[in-house]
Amino acid sequence: MEVTFDQGPLVSDAGLLALRALERPLGILADLAAQLPDPRAPPFVRHSTERLLTQQVYQVLAGCPDGNDADRLRHDALFPLLAAVPPDGEPALASGSTLARFPYAYPRRGQRQGQPEVLLVRRAAQRERRQRRHDFLADRFLRTRVTPPTEIILEVDATDDPSHGHQALSGYHGCYGQHHYLPRWVFDGASGFPWACWLRHGTAHPSQGAVDVLRRVVQKLRAVGPEVVINGRADSGLAVPAVYDSGQQDGRR
Repeated sequence: MEVTFDQGPLVSDAGLLALRALERPLGILADLAAQLPDPRAPPFVRHSTERLLTQQVYQVLAGCPDGNDADRLRHDALFPLLAAVPPDGEPALASGSTLARFPYAYPRRGQRQGQPEVLLVRRAAQRERRQRRHDFLADRFLRTRVTPPTEIILEVDATDDPSHGHQALSGYHGCYGQHHYLPRWVFDGASGFPWACWLRHGTAHPSQGAVDVLRRVVQKLRAVGPEVVINGRADSGLAVPAVYDSGQQDGRR
């Protein structure tokens, strides 16, 4: 038996390389990153939007969704390779704190966080990112169809996401008997393709935000297939007048 300690960096989850080899030519993450607004001040930017998005997505796929995991994985031989950074190159991938700020579109404007100007910039970027993400998913769905769909079923549902500690926006929900977030999802009823998803606070009403998101999805569908039949399927949480009125206006059932 011969033992050596001078070998190059090794990885234990090389399966992500095959996934990256499939995703990169399709340009999925690159296209999405190019559409996301980035309110950060350019002089302070070390990691591009595409690199941050790639790092976060592949951490989730590797079963390491927490921001703290980035402090270890940023130096792993695999993750710099996935993000097109040499394993021993500089700068390294984003730290856990940097990656945790990315989804919230935190800017750096030379002033203290919490001031009105900073909050307005951040909230505007968050809203725009959500809309761009939903448009991106709709475009991907339509581009993968050989012919425009003639009928679409929009599956709309909420999912409880239990939380621990005192995370921002986490709240106690009496129906579920727990502290959680209550994200809302929209899927294609036939294929399961995700049309939209957005995070909501734990005490949100089931219909919160549904009208605006569904209307935007329907507009995308109508643009490519004016005659497409669009049906919505949801539980009683969406049985509110605003949802019914929007369905009649958009031609949904």
